[in-house]
Amino acid sequence: MRDGDYFDDYVVVDIETTGLGSSDEIVEIGALKVRDHQVVETFCSLVHPSRPIPASATLIHGITNSMVKDASPIDVVLDDFFAFVGDDIVIGHNIASFDLPFIRRYSGSRGYSFGRRYVDTLYVAKRKLPQLGSYTLARLSACLAVEEPSKHRALGDCYSTYCCYEKLMKPTFDEEISILTPVRREKSFAVKGAKLTDKTTALQELQVILMDITADQEISRSEVDELQSWLCMHQELRGNYPYDKVISQVEQALEDGILTAEEIDRLLHVFLSCINPVSEKTTDTSISFEGKSICVSGEFLFGSRNDVRLLMESCGACWKDSVTKKTDVLIIGECGSDAWACGSYGGKIKKAMELLSSGCEIAILQESKVAIFRAKSE
Repeated sequence: MRDGDYFDDYVVVDIETTGLGSSDEIVEIGALKVRDHQVVETFCSLVHPSRPIPASATLIHGITNSMVKDASPIDVVLDDFFAFVGDDIVIGHNIASFDLPFIRRYSGSRGYSFGRRYVDTLYVAKRKLPQLGSYTLARLSACLAVEEPSKHRALGDCYSTYCCYEKLMKPTFDEEISILTPVRREKSFAVKGAKLTDKTTALQELQVILMDITADQEISRSEVDELQSWLCMHQELRGNYPYDKVISQVEQALEDGILTAEEIDRLLHVFLSCINPVSEKTTDTSISFEGKSICVSGEFLFGSRNDVRLLMESCGACWKDSVTKKTDVLIIGECGSDAWACGSYGGKIKKAMELLSSGCEIAILQESKVAIFRAKSE
């Protein structure tokens, strides 16, 4: 089957897993049934794996062990999934290298030949947008002005893939691409296979604990007590974000031995802000960069790291590769980064948050909120 074929009817598929290895397992499957280019039915199910989900995986897709503890095993979920897909053409992003090999481990034993006919939007994008450089689903969605409903969750990624496929395959795509978001060739800054320190691993674990506690938007006394015990056993993390912020709030809440509704609400707000500190701290501003010491983190929709550097220096900014007490502005790329150790943020953002808590003044800005990027894209 050719990636250049434009189909009216198909099923979009995406999975989330415990990792990338051959022994890793599926923890979520999502699918969209499309008829005459319109989504008519959805499928989504969490899967109970045979082993715990590693913190590193949870930080990518947000699926915690508590979320899957009551889910059905893979055998049950796949029977329903295969019935949903039927004999349809399967479409997915990077499906040839990732999703299909995982699913085919199980399909053969059931006598089901899964994905005999498929289209991988990764290869469609490479052919249609040779200048894009990075072909992650996030990058492609940003280029095509496709809103991501829920990044790295199966059903959300299915919707993003569906929208990207429909836009890429439209007969008028070549004419329309000139008015879409500008794209520049960029390199990936992800460091694959990097060994994490014990400190980083522990901070990842704390991030997952906070995600688990706040998953239902409620906090119980037992959850706070368990968190306090974990914090007490990891006091070597003092001086690190978000450990100091979390333990300070927990100790304050439990000081009198009573956890009030008001204290629970405050803890919920603090925990959520620690999970995604960028959204908490970024502000909409048309700040002047003249004479400012600036640093960046993540991948930019605007272009490569060098493109961003040239733009900032043209505005009179002083470019720095790391965050220090002298940093005035940290700009966060709209596409984020799969290399960020804590999922929603990496080392530079962590350092900036630590400096902010010590009294330093650092402006943390999202790419989309910076006027100069918006002006250059118009």
